[in-house]
Amino acid sequence: MIKKLVVFGVFTVLATSQVIANEIAVNCDAGESLSSAVADAQEGASISVSGTCNELLVITQDNITLDGAGTDAVNRATITGQGLFPPASVITANGIRGLHLKGLNIERGLHGISAKGAASINVENVSIRQNIVMGVLMSEKSLLVIKDSRVLSNGVTGLEIDGNSAVSATGHVNVSDNNVFGFDILGNSSLTMSDADIKANRNTIGIQIGIGSSAFIKDANTTVETNENHSIGTTIVSGGTLFIFEGSLMANNNGLRGISAFTNSNIDLDRSGSITAIGNAEDGISLEDTIVNMFTMAGAAEPRLDVRDNGRYGVVALLNSRFDMSFGELTVMNNGEAGFWADNGSAIRLLNATIKNNGDGSDLRLTFGARAEINASDIGTVRCDKTVLVRGDSDVKCKKSKHHDDDD
Repeated sequence: MIKKLVVFGVFTVLATSQVIANEIAVNCDAGESLSSAVADAQEGASISVSGTCNELLVITQDNITLDGAGTDAVNRATITGQGLFPPASVITANGIRGLHLKGLNIERGLHGISAKGAASINVENVSIRQNIVMGVLMSEKSLLVIKDSRVLSNGVTGLEIDGNSAVSATGHVNVSDNNVFGFDILGNSSLTMSDADIKANRNTIGIQIGIGSSAFIKDANTTVETNENHSIGTTIVSGGTLFIFEGSLMANNNGLRGISAFTNSNIDLDRSGSITAIGNAEDGISLEDTIVNMFTMAGAAEPRLDVRDNGRYGVVALLNSRFDMSFGELTVMNNGEAGFWADNGSAIRLLNATIKNNGDGSDLRLTFGARAEINASDIGTVRCDKTVLVRGDSDVKCKKSKHHDDDD
């Protein structure tokens, strides 16, 4: 209990207030102010929130908990910036440590949550939605741990991580229906997904990994969906790396490509990691100046890559890309044009690959200085131009390419 000394003449009385130290209850529907409670809270306070709080919060103390006590969106307390001017983040937490947000709806601000200056925030069972720009913006070496939460229908990006910051995602995390990006990982930042069911669907781009950043699917219990995005499911750009270790990535039914990677980027598919790129309007996987590596330890489970039923190419490797299978299985079937096209100095090594039943008269197309090593594979029609070199134990015979952009 919070206690205070009250002096009446020569008598001293120990009086007790109605507030328990570091445990504060705020009912916004009863006219109570969450902003005032936050401003007055001591470090380590736990604030129980109920009702709808039409306020913008700036949190400056470490180790504060805001608990909306809700297990679903209907019963959660709501913190909203609706109608407030000038717009600002619903929750601003710059440079603080140990902010815990639980069982809340956070909505209709400039950003839902913004933090910088090596801040650390833990978000659990929270819905962050309908903010003008970002659902969550973390920058300047800040850390976000997010579990069992949704970041939906924000004006630009669901969750942006920049400036050597990091996000760890576990449980059910849905970052969908945002106008541009679901996840945007930039500026040497990282996204780690473990024991997770991640959805980044129906954005313009589901996940972008760029400017020296990385995304890591860490374990067999993790599944990531980047489906039905208007443009691209997952894109890796400008030195970004996607590393899949035992988990799975689905990049299906997107408006252009399932996976797009370019400008010195990398995709590492290890152990029993898997990628599916199925039913995209153009290409399943499009690579420019990118390395794809499929690898495992001898005797361990092997990675799998399944690319089917895409409108144009299954896999296309351009501009000195490298596609290297040391282990694993590759299936490329029923794509509208070539199943696998390597061009412009790109090098591919195929092992246990099945590339069949693709359109345009070429399951494997090799052009303009491409190199291929093909072993233990089942490949239908192969078309090459005279600049191509092919070796391996498979009975691959090049037919003269019929495409006008090839050198006959």
